[in-house]
Amino acid sequence: EMQAAGCFNDGPTGTEYTVSFDQVATGQALATFAFSDTSSLEAVAPEGTTFSIAPFPVDDSGNNYLAAADSSGFGINAKSKNQDAARTFVDFLASAEAQNAYATASKGAPSLPNDSFKADTPNQAVVLDYVVAGKTATWPDQGWPGTATQLELDEVSQTILLGSDTPKSAAERLDTAFAKDLAGK
Repeated sequence: EMQAAGCFNDGPTGTEYTVSFDQVATGQALATFAFSDTSSLEAVAPEGTTFSIAPFPVDDSGNNYLAAADSSGFGINAKSKNQDAARTFVDFLASAEAQNAYATASKGAPSLPNDSFKADTPNQAVVLDYVVAGKTATWPDQGWPGTATQLELDEVSQTILLGSDTPKSAAERLDTAFAKDLAGK
């Protein structure tokens, strides 16, 4: 029904991430996956356009996680001749001062919550609430019992759009994958 109603662009199974962002920003699409930062959408959207961040998928349990991820990570080369200096720098990056500066510059929220960060936007507040509650994950499948379900979801999300699966057959495939994940636990 959604496809017949024009809810998807031509070739939705092959839409690049940046194209989907542009489509959402200009009102040609309803939603996309974004990880804690809507500034790239806001930068190209018409003035006055607003975006919101919410967990996905959701259920009625109240135990939903928000997909939120930093765009970078830090590590220390095991062969570095400056191990102490590197550890000092990584410790600084984990400090409230550095976390807050990074969050403010990226319009996100600190990965490590602290009492001194104040959200500037409603979306920052949403992300911060989930971070403080310990309910963030890098991808929506974090609570699933294995990887087969996610792989099958990726597949049936496309086969439904292509017409080779129905919602019923897709649900059956997902149930089978979930049972496989549970059996492997």
